[in-house]
Amino acid sequence: MLHIKVPKKNTPVPGTQFALRPAIGPTYEVFFLYLKNGLTLAHLKNIKVEVRGKPIWSLKDGEQLQALNAHYGRPLSDRADVLAFWFYRPEMQKIEERKNFALGTGDVDTLAIVMDIDAAAPQAGDIEIKARTTARRPLGVITKIKQYPQTFAQGGEQDIADIPTRDAAIAGLHLQTADVAAMRLELDSLKVVEGTTEELHDAYAEWVEAQTGFAHMSFIGRGSQYDALITEGVQDFRLTIDLDNAATFPLVVEYFDTYAGL
Repeated sequence: MLHIKVPKKNTPVPGTQFALRPAIGPTYEVFFLYLKNGLTLAHLKNIKVEVRGKPIWSLKDGEQLQALNAHYGRPLSDRADVLAFWFYRPEMQKIEERKNFALGTGDVDTLAIVMDIDAAAPQAGDIEIKARTTARRPLGVITKIKQYPQTFAQGGEQDIADIPTRDAAIAGLHLQTADVAAMRLELDSLKVVEGTTEELHDAYAEWVEAQTGFAHMSFIGRGSQYDALITEGVQDFRLTIDLDNAATFPLVVEYFDTYAGL
């Protein structure tokens, strides 16, 4: 295991895109982005991790990614000056499962982390990048993080029936709103999860921590990849939510998948 500095070709300029293009070959367990000179998590917008030009992670901003890190109790998630991109999943109970999702680049020709720097960011703001790496290996199974914007003109019971699955396993659904009072998940009309948001958060509280302003449906809270929700063969993946008010929010889905999948 190595801890290395990742060189950057440009500096984060307010109102522009910042791109990091790490060397190809190593297996990346985690990138640490140290924010300098007044740059904050909120200044990092539209974050994407791209492999061969295809986004495998899409996040609203640095605060959203930090909230996911905090949900799983990952190291450094309580820090405001560093944002960690955990491909290796430290919340897993077995070391083999933690390492399973590390980002191998042995068969990859391009890798990039790109983001927009908010126009309100300080001119002197900067980012220093470090990475923890291990030996070369192929890409393999990876975590994918996708965003699906939701808008509902009124409260009450609402269906979300257009979440793509394509046989990928699902680690968690994270609705970034405080307006979800209850949730129900049905696979081909079979109920698999049902309860108020508070009840579901209580059920997961032994292993993961609910974040303020989120409604979580967690499947790997016990720290095993084998608890992920299997969607192979499912035709109707239907999430029903009970909203307190009209709401617009992102729905974040974590998948376990191969590159060729979603």
